[in-house]
Amino acid sequence: MPQWWEEKLEQYEKQQKALHNLMLSETVGLSLEVVIRLKRLETVKNCLLQTDDKYNAIPNIDAIMNDYRMGGYVWEYGKVTYWSNGTFLRGPKKFDVDEFLLLHSEHDGPNGFWAEVHDTPGAFSISPAIGHTIRQGNDPAYPGFCSYILQFKRPGSVGIPSTARGINLSVIDDTGSAVIVIYEDDLALISRNERGVIPMLYQTVIRGIGNAPVRSYGVILEVAYVIPPNTVATEFARWPVWVLEGPRAGKERIGGPYLRRMFYVGSAPQNPYRLGVASNAGKLAELLPNRDQADTTADEFEMPIVNPDALLPEWAMNRDILYIATPALPGPLQAPLPGGRGPFPGGGGA
Repeated sequence: MPQWWEEKLEQYEKQQKALHNLMLSETVGLSLEVVIRLKRLETVKNCLLQTDDKYNAIPNIDAIMNDYRMGGYVWEYGKVTYWSNGTFLRGPKKFDVDEFLLLHSEHDGPNGFWAEVHDTPGAFSISPAIGHTIRQGNDPAYPGFCSYILQFKRPGSVGIPSTARGINLSVIDDTGSAVIVIYEDDLALISRNERGVIPMLYQTVIRGIGNAPVRSYGVILEVAYVIPPNTVATEFARWPVWVLEGPRAGKERIGGPYLRRMFYVGSAPQNPYRLGVASNAGKLAELLPNRDQADTTADEFEMPIVNPDALLPEWAMNRDILYIATPALPGPLQAPLPGGRGPFPGGGGA
């Protein structure tokens, strides 16, 4: 045990030193959140300089970084400042989708417009009678995942939803993602389906395979849930969607928080790789079977191994984690459920 604590102390001291050096690299008095944001903006700028700045983002990045360093703006949830070609427009204020769409159209859209926003909340309505089951492998493109279908389309004018039919795209259920993720060729399909400018928020860089930088950008799209084969089951709502540059080429689209912000979602013991999706608790109960025992046999699982030598600037910005596949555990192992029944008294269905 003393050796374990020594290792922990060594990791902590490394991280404290990295944090100290990180804070010293910027203007005195800035918060950690602002310093990390500055480093991320620097990463985006360097990536654009090495490739191309096709959306004229660098003037905005330079102006925003200068504003942060002068103490003019604090990076905080729910607040936004708007910029165009390096010129401040308005803010900080609460993010409003209609205001964003109006300013985007007034300032030449994707050619030099930037919304410096930490969070992009949206309002939506729940349809009253949805209830169905999502199963692993229901989409051959994602045999190892539970997946579902979302329909995407370009937002309409301010306060006026688009009336065009959207493009259906299959996405995986990934609760580890905070955003919906698609690819540039997906966005091209959506754009061709209904001509017009897709409103862009801002650009960023993520780390891909081998820690290679992958450019991405946020857009606002209207999104609805589709029950197969092609029933649009919710109202369209405006959502922030992240677009990874380049073709999808077999990579997964990610649904992010969509299901759990829109619906009641649940699963049951011994009912693996299957999700119940419903618009109310009663509907969800009908989809989930009652169980007396839970089978803890694992088919396969992935164990995260974090690099203990990672310094704060790396794990604060990139969250570098190595995953290795682990073979199935022996089983089956049976564990009784608390109370001996399922989570919904009287819930039926197999």
